[in-house]
Order: sequence, then C-alpha cells, then structure tokens
Amino acid sequence: MGTNTGEIRSVEDFLNEELEVAPAQFDFRLYRGQAVDWPLLPKIARGAEELGGSKSELLKIESRILTSFRRRAVQLMDTLPESTLGWMTVGQHHGLATRLLDWTENPLASLWFAVRNANPGEDAVVWRIAMTRYEEDPPIVQDRTEDLSAFDPLNVNGTWIYKPSHLANRAAAQESWFTLHAYGDRGFVPLKEGRFAGSEPAVSKFTIPGKVVRHMKWKLSQIGVHDMALFGDLDALSHHLNWQYKETNTWEDFLS
Repeated sequence: MGTNTGEIRSVEDFLNEELEVAPAQFDFRLYRGQAVDWPLLPKIARGAEELGGSKSELLKIESRILTSFRRRAVQLMDTLPESTLGWMTVGQHHGLATRLLDWTENPLASLWFAVRNANPGEDAVVWRIAMTRYEEDPPIVQDRTEDLSAFDPLNVNGTWIYKPSHLANRAAAQESWFTLHAYGDRGFVPLKEGRFAGSEPAVSKFTIPGKVVRHMKWKLSQIGVHDMALFGDLDALSHHLNWQYKETNTWEDFLS
C-alpha cells in the first residue's frame, strides 16, 4: 500500500485541500492526528512486542482483558453493547488496550489532536485514509446499519473501518471512527503496510512543521477547536483554561 505525503503549514491551507481538492477524488475521508510520527498501530500491539510476537499468548490475553472488562463494566453502565465489537469500542473509549485505532471525520479535530501535545519545535503529523463510499466491497462496518452480533473482531483477516453507535457524548463530538486491525503471522501490521478487508483506500500523511505547531494550536482554539469542544467535560474545561492562561501569560489578557 503506497502512501502519499504532504505538508500542512496553516489551518487555511489544510481546509482548502480537504474542502476543495480532496472531494473531487473521494467522498469518504477519515483523519488521525499524532503528536509524534509513530506507526499506525493499536494500543494492544505494544503487548505483542512485549511478548515477542507470540500470537497465541497475545490473543489469549486480549480475550481475557475484554472478557474481564465486560464482566466488571456491567454494573457501571446503563445501556449495554449488543456485540463484542461494541464492547471493544467502549473499552477503547475508556483507555482499554484493544486492536482499535481512533480516527475522526473532522479534519480540524485531527489537527487539534496532532498539535495538542506536540513537543515545542518538533513535527506533528495528520494521517488520512480516503475512498469512494460506493466502491465495490468497501471494508466498512457500521453498528447502525448492520447486525454485528456474529462479527468476531478478534478473528479478522484484514483491516476494517468501523463506525460505532454505542458511544459517549465525547466520541460523538469528535465524530469518531475506528480501524479494526488483524493480527498476522508476524504480529500486528501498521495500517500503511497492511491490507484491508475490502477495497484499498488511499493513505496520505501530512507533516506539520514544528515551527508552526504553537501558532496552529492557538489558531484552532480561536475558531472553537479545543479540548472543551472535543471532550465536553469539566476536566477538558480546566485543561483548556489552564492552557489558555499559560499562552496569554497575563490575567489581563486572559480576562479580556
């Protein structure tokens, strides 16, 4: 799978690309922002590395983690997922190590996640996967339109693109999607090196130069793309206000 590359030097340039140029080729696009250019691997993949790539052991551990989460989470939830993939989604949302990788439909949200925790002066990246929705055999599954009760997310042969319905308000605000990753003979394969379960989307990586990261973060905040908007809770509000004061550096500017 080839990867196209580009550079994002301003919010305006990126929006022009995504609203004017990309739609001429694709009507379905997902984005993932990363403060560091690490491989497109799910959190559970770190367990695979620690186990030396032992497929049988990792799959047992993965299954046990998910089973334990389901058993203990029942008493903490009002509405329960109807499928294993639904349970995996809830676990992913709350930090459980799963084979899901977070994406968003919102290009501005992906920019925020890229620059939010980027180290000063260091490059950040935004990944994009794009395709035409009505391609033959698209690798997409959706809770809202399909019965996934028999779908086994722990036994897939290629990467799937997944739109969940069992989500908290935070994930809805972030317009969340996921990629569901297969475990091959050599372990989890980064998305750009693997194969999808259906038609192959186009994969692109955009670099955000370190020298524009701080300005881009402030610019996004000014147009309403920040922690409070994307997380929508008191922790996010506190984090946003702390950051805003740190950036303005004086109470007078902060309160104006």
